[in-house]
Parts: sequence; C-alpha cells; structure tokens
Amino acid sequence: MARMDDMYFQDENPSRFAAVISPKNVYFRYWQTLVVVKIVVSCVTSLFQVAYDTHGDFIVALQYTLDVLFIIDIILTFNVAYTDRGVIITERKLIRQRYFKSTFVIDLLSVLILIVTFFKDNQFIYLVRLLRFYRVPRFFDAREAELGSNITFIRTIKYSTICASYCHTVTSIWWVLACERNHELGGHDGTFICEKNTWATSFNFDVNLQNASLGNVYIMGLYWATATATSTGYGDIYAVNVTEKWFSVAAMLLGIAVFFGMLLGGMASMLTNLDAQRANFTHRINTIKKHLNDYKVKGELQTLVTGYYNYLWVRKKGVQDEGIFEGLPLTFQAEISHSTNNSILEKVSILKGLPLPEGFFRMLSMKMKHSLYLPNQVIINMGEINFSMYYVHRGVVEILSEGDGKTVVATLKHGKLFGELNLIYSVPRTATVRAATHCDLMVLMKQDLAQVIQHYPEALSHMKSLAERRYQTLETDVFTETTINMKGLTGSTMARDTSRRRSSRLAEHTNSSIMLSAAPPSLETSHEFSLLHTPKTVMFTESMEIFDNEKDDIVHKYVKTHTGTCLQQLRQQVVSFFDDLTRTLIDPASWFYWWWEQTVICVTILICFFATYIACFDGGRAYEKSAGLLVFSYLLDLILLMDIIVTFRTAMMTPNGMNKCQWSIAKNYMSGHPFWFDLTAIIPIELAAFSVDQSSFWSIFCFLRLNRIIKFYKVHTYFDKLEESLEVTIASIRSIKLGTFIALFTHWAACI
Repeated sequence: MARMDDMYFQDENPSRFAAVISPKNVYFRYWQTLVVVKIVVSCVTSLFQVAYDTHGDFIVALQYTLDVLFIIDIILTFNVAYTDRGVIITERKLIRQRYFKSTFVIDLLSVLILIVTFFKDNQFIYLVRLLRFYRVPRFFDAREAELGSNITFIRTIKYSTICASYCHTVTSIWWVLACERNHELGGHDGTFICEKNTWATSFNFDVNLQNASLGNVYIMGLYWATATATSTGYGDIYAVNVTEKWFSVAAMLLGIAVFFGMLLGGMASMLTNLDAQRANFTHRINTIKKHLNDYKVKGELQTLVTGYYNYLWVRKKGVQDEGIFEGLPLTFQAEISHSTNNSILEKVSILKGLPLPEGFFRMLSMKMKHSLYLPNQVIINMGEINFSMYYVHRGVVEILSEGDGKTVVATLKHGKLFGELNLIYSVPRTATVRAATHCDLMVLMKQDLAQVIQHYPEALSHMKSLAERRYQTLETDVFTETTINMKGLTGSTMARDTSRRRSSRLAEHTNSSIMLSAAPPSLETSHEFSLLHTPKTVMFTESMEIFDNEKDDIVHKYVKTHTGTCLQQLRQQVVSFFDDLTRTLIDPASWFYWWWEQTVICVTILICFFATYIACFDGGRAYEKSAGLLVFSYLLDLILLMDIIVTFRTAMMTPNGMNKCQWSIAKNYMSGHPFWFDLTAIIPIELAAFSVDQSSFWSIFCFLRLNRIIKFYKVHTYFDKLEESLEVTIASIRSIKLGTFIALFTHWAACI
C-alpha cells in the first residue's frame, strides 16, 4: 500500500501508464506555494497595468510567463488526488468530475479570455486574471487546517497578503477615478490627463501628478488608500466629487472589515490562544499554592512543588506525558511506546537475550512511566526498599556515599540506568540517589513487570537465571572493574574499606538464598515473587558511567615573603586573581548575572535613543562641543563589549542540566546569530569617518555609530524570556514591553 506522502499513487488500471500525485507530497506543496505567489504577482501587476495603462516589455513578458505556469497547474490539477472525509481518492474519473464541478470554469476563463488580447488591445481584459485570487485564501485555509502547522506564521502571512492586496486595489481604483493616460502624447508611455473637480487637481501637491513618474503617482494613491483603510484619515487628501465620495465610503467600510475585523481580530485571537494554555496552567498552580497554605505545608516543600510545576512548564508547557496518547488505538500506543522505550530495555542486563516474542517487549515498554525531578531532590533514600528501575533520559544523577550521605561517589548522565536488580530483589538501598540537575527519568516498577509476566510466564525463569549471574558478578567484580574516587579518603583507607565491604557482602550472600516463585506472581501479590535480601552494598549496573568528581581545590594563599620586592608580590596576587577568574563560570541563576542582564538591557535601550537622536537631530555637534559626552558613549560601548565576555563565561542551561564546559559554551554562542549581532554592534566602523572631509566628519561619524542599535535584539529576547516565566505577571511584563517598543519605534520614526 502506497504511503500518504509518496510522490505518486499508481492508477488501478494496469493497461496504461498513469500516476496520481499525492496532495501531501512535499514537492507538490512547493509547487502550490509557487502557484500562490504567482497568482498574487499576476493580480498585482494586472491591476497596475490597467490602472496606470503601462505596458512595458518586462511586465508583458512576466504576465504571459505566469499565465503559462498557471496553465501547467490546471493540467496538474487533473492528476492530483483529493481527500473526501479523511479518505484519499485516487480514481481519475472522480478527480476530473470534482474539478469540473468546482473551479475548472473559473480557471479556464482566466486563461482563455487573454487570447483576445492578441487580436484587440483592451486593457480591461487583463482584469480576468483577478479571478484566480480565490486560490490564495483557500491555500492558507488548507495549511491552517493541518495539525501541527505553525498557525501564527501562516496567519501572519495570510493577513499581510490580503491587506497588501486590498491596499493595492484601492490605490489603483482611486487613481483611475481621477486620471488616465494621454495616448496622444506618447501612447502607453506618455503623460497623464487628470479631470477637473477630482482629488488629483484639487490639492497642491509637491509634484505635478500629470507629469509625475509612476512611482510618485502610485505613492500618492497608496498614501490615501492606507490612511482611509485604517480609518486614520489625515484629511490632506479627500474625496471631491460624488463618485469619489461613494468609493471612499466603500473603501472605509471594507477597510474596517479587512483591517479591524479580520486582521486585528485574527491577531487578537492568536495572542489569546497563545496565552490560554499559560493562563490555565497558572490558575492550577495558584490553586495548588492556596491548598498548601491552607494545610500549613512547610515553605521548603512548597518551594519544591512550585519548582516542579515551573520545570514542567519550561520542558513541556504544562503537558504531562501520562495519558497523552489515550485517544489512540492500543496498537498505536504500543507502537509508539516500543519505538521510544525499546532502546532502554535493550540496556537492561536481566532482559538481554530473552527468547521471548516481540509482544513481551511491546507490553513492557507501555509500562514505563515518565518522571521529573528537581535539582537536589532525592530519588532513592538510603535504607528504603525500592521496587523500581530508573533510566536517565535527561539530566545528571548523583550517587552519595554510605558514610556521611553527602559525598558524591558517582554520577550518572544521559543514557544510563540504575536499580535494575530492584525488579528482582527487594533489597534496602545502602546509598542515597539524588538529582544533580533537572532530570527526566523513565521508571519501570516491579508490579508493572509482574503484570507483564502474567502473560509471558516463561520469562520468569530466564530473568531469574540472568539476575543470579548478574548479582554474583556484582558481588565479586564490581569494585575491581569500577574505580570510585571518594573525597576525603586516602588510598590505604579506601583499600581497607573496599576489602571490608567485599567480605561483608560475600558472607551475607553465602548465608542468604535467592528464591523466586516458579509461577508468575499475581497482580495483588507481585511483591512476593522475590525474597527480601539485604546485602549491604550499592549495586551499580554495567551501563553506569562513573566519573571522578575529585576536582583540584583552588586554595588562595597570600604568603608574605622576605625575598623579592613588593611589586613581585603584587604581580603574583594579580596573576592568581586572573587565574581564578578564568577558572570561574557565572551561574545564570546568580544575583550577579541578574543585575548584569538588567544593566545591559538598560544600556541598550539608552543607546537606541541616544545614538539615533545624536545622528538625526544633532548631527554630531554635541560630540564636537563636549568631549565628555563622547567618552560617555564609549563607556556604554565598553559595557556591550564586556557583555560578550560575560556571555562566554556564563554556564548554559540545557535539557540535560547546566553545561559548564567552556568549549561547549563558546561553540554554542558562536554558532548562533546572537554572537554575530553582538560582534557587529561593537565594531568601531565610525573610524572610517576620518577619511572624509572635515566639514562632514561628525555627521558621518554619528551615522556610522548607529550599528550599536543592532544590540536591540537582546531587548526583545529578554522580554520573551520573562514572558516564559510563571513567576511574573504577564500583563505587567507585556505592558512594559509594549510601552518600550512604542516609545522606541516612535522615536525612530521621528528621527527618520
């Protein structure tokens, strides 16, 4: 059976070669997009031809090229399958009937009438191309209806296209009502004749519209069309005669429908939909906080609960994995679970090589659950009996020592698992496991495994055999195959501790027996299919990655010596200070970074106002009169330069935790556009002004300094980051953001 996104569907009639194009084929989507762009260009140029009576060789050639492409699209439409109530129809007869009954006549009419232009030069015939415009909104509606499409982007392009087309149409008609081409003085390239008692002859324009260029003529009409459609109405150009007044009324009413009804309404709807999910999630958090306060839950626990929901919002926008695919058939759920979790099950030693059908692993993969943990949150407490296996999907997990419960003896990163033997042995944990960063773990519980074994009882004996061999291997080889550098222990102390632990575990293992029930356990007594066994050891799986967490402590010692000079001592202290500085990374959650980010944003906004004012209104005279002002502007540049250095020294938050690798941080920063924006914003290109004449030096100097406003992208990024946080009031943040943008854009408009 052909896939839905294949290029062609083969026709059912094998006697002749034929193929039907899939409507979901990616190349056909590109063709549809090209056709829509072609239609928009064709309609715009046709209106321009008719309104301004211009027939340049380029425009004529472009129009007929677009007509040829549209004819090709008509032919392709006879070979494109369509969807009827979710079913793909590939039968050619039905495809032809559907096209004939729908839009074939309109498409054909928009092409055939153009043949008349070869025999009779009538410019209004070109307007039949406007019949094709129906495909533009239909194309965007089809893209919006598809699940997973970027609705915001599609609607933005849709509304922009329709509004621009509307303004162009009103502009063209507004000009036709007043003027026409003077064919007696140059044919299609001559001057214009404007009737008296019209808008074109009733106002004192800077240029004579009858002799003006097409660009000046068009911008006059576009100015009135935009002001009228948006209900701005400056009043400097208005309707004079009755015909123009009737058209003005129609243009204003349609403008209200297009701009205020469709455009503003659609954009408001998009913003509301974007905030709806956040509002619902915030309401849920507020309800939980109120409940915790009513029951007088401790503040630390409330902070953990709030932190969990904040992380859930950042990672998954508040959507939990459990039950997300409940609407799908069980076969689909099993296929998705097997696809995502099979790689985890392949790493479990007690499941390797099991001679079981694939259905066992599909059912087992459906039992795995997703769980989120916050930094420093305990996953397993020492001494408790745990019945789960954990797989580190994202983040870093720490294994704490048995002695003080605080020293980190091992870390597990993405792709590692622990606790697999807990699925067989009910043993107390002799070490605490906690999350070092935000962690996403996949969890398989013993009772869930027991339910699967009820359907596949032959798996129990195999798992028993593998678990016994695995446990014996851990008892004898774990400390010879794995090296753990424990803080605060000397080599001899660690060796004695290792020998003591091994002897203790071997003795306990000798005196204990592993008993598994021969029959599969029931759901109610799933905990009985293993006997409690309590060896005093931390059992690590072979898939576990153990790191040396012993780092060189930086000890600052300023020793007074009787040799050398004070200058040498000072030099040593400075070198030590900068050495420590190069070893230190800035925490993005620290108070220093918070204050630095506020400073950079304020400096950037100040530069955006200050630099444009000096360049446009002052012409650099302030710099010429006051050297202090020039020094102040370069001090602001110094902050922008230091911001690049701070960014290189700031740890990076990732889904797997905080990235403190200096090379990785630099690579990530330099591979994105922020680095190049920051670099471009501090390049002193104003130095090129020294090569020009002294009379225009300061004006060119100030103009070249405008590259600093490239840094404005960071203001937009900063507000977007604040809006993502659940700890702020979205209304206040957006009010400040909107006020800042309006003030800045108004200032820039005044400067321009």
